[in-house]
Amino acid sequence: MKKALTTLALGLGILIGSASANYRGHAASILTLSSFDNALITIEMNNRVIANPSQVVRMNGLRPGNHWIRVVKHQLNPHGYGTTNFIAYEGYIQIPARSRVTARLGGRNNLFIKRVVPLQVNRPVVNPNRGRYGRGSTAPRPRYGRGSTATPVCQPVVQPVQQPVFGMPPQVMENVLFSMQNTAFDNSRVSIARQAISAHGISSDQVLQLMQQLTFERSRLELAKFAYQFTVDPNNYFVVNNGFTFNSSIRELDRFIYG
Repeated sequence: MKKALTTLALGLGILIGSASANYRGHAASILTLSSFDNALITIEMNNRVIANPSQVVRMNGLRPGNHWIRVVKHQLNPHGYGTTNFIAYEGYIQIPARSRVTARLGGRNNLFIKRVVPLQVNRPVVNPNRGRYGRGSTAPRPRYGRGSTATPVCQPVVQPVQQPVFGMPPQVMENVLFSMQNTAFDNSRVSIARQAISAHGISSDQVLQLMQQLTFERSRLELAKFAYQFTVDPNNYFVVNNGFTFNSSIRELDRFIYG
């Protein structure tokens, strides 16, 4: 249950916040967290507030492991002054070693991991000729001028490894599709999909796959509206429009998302 907190005056100019957990080991990780509705949020991790109210919060220098985290949302007072604050998520998040973790706060006290990108460690390149050219050395020094065949020692260029966007785990998705295909009525199929989506999160492509298991347009629209708050890649949500037969459904979904 969401808990009411004291009202806090916030400046709208603060959009991105960052903090450091002061862990300097080689396995330190970075967490970036935002809300599905771009609300201002505050983060407490391991019983310590480490970020100011922001739309996007970045935390550097995190020790790998399981961390207790609380996310507080700050919503503007409809009368135009102050904010109403409440706990939107309270639980644990797993931070892998030496990684950039991007997470997203959904509805109903859910926190989803969108992607994990390994951080590359820059290791020094050892020059094999180091120490060979000191006083008294007879080793020939390499020449890098015109016509030279010597190969200079260069720092390699390492590209970050991009991981796919996470959504519902493949095995869970397969089981949901199987259950929906073996259920006779749309309302029961929608109930199966809602249970799985709220528990595991979902990607935009997966929403489309579930919509394609439904017979009626109104059922597909209902599912598309429900799934949006749990979608890990909302920027790709336009793909669910391919699951509609009528343009009126696309327009209604658009009004639901953007107002």
